[in-house]
Amino acid sequence: QSLERLHNPELRFKEKASEIRAALSEKKLDLAQQLWVECLKETFDATKPDIGAYNRKFARDWSPIIKKDFGDIDKNKIRTMQMKVFAQKSSMHYENMKAKMPPAGNTKLANFA
Repeated sequence: QSLERLHNPELRFKEKASEIRAALSEKKLDLAQQLWVECLKETFDATKPDIGAYNRKFARDWSPIIKKDFGDIDKNKIRTMQMKVFAQKSSMHYENMKAKMPPAGNTKLANFA
C-alpha cells in the first residue's frame, strides 16, 4: 500500500477513473460507487497519515473540485451519472491536474511518502 502512494496522485486518479468508466459502461453501479469511495480515500484524503507533502497538498487542492462534480463518500453522484458524462469530467480534471504537475525529475521521493 505504501508503494502505491509513491507515484503521482494525478496518475492514481486517472487509473481509478478508468476503472470507474469501465464499471459504468457495464452498468455495474455498485462497483462504480465502491471504486469512487476507494479513489476518494486513496487520493483525496488530506488527513491520511504518512502521505507526504505533495500528496497532502494535492488532496487539499483538488478534493473540493472533485467532490463538487462527483460527490463525497456518503453522497456521491457516481450511481446516477452517465458514463459519457463521467468520462468527460474525469478527463477534463485529469488534464488540469497534469498541467499543474511538477516536471518529471524535479520532485523528491520524500514528498510522496
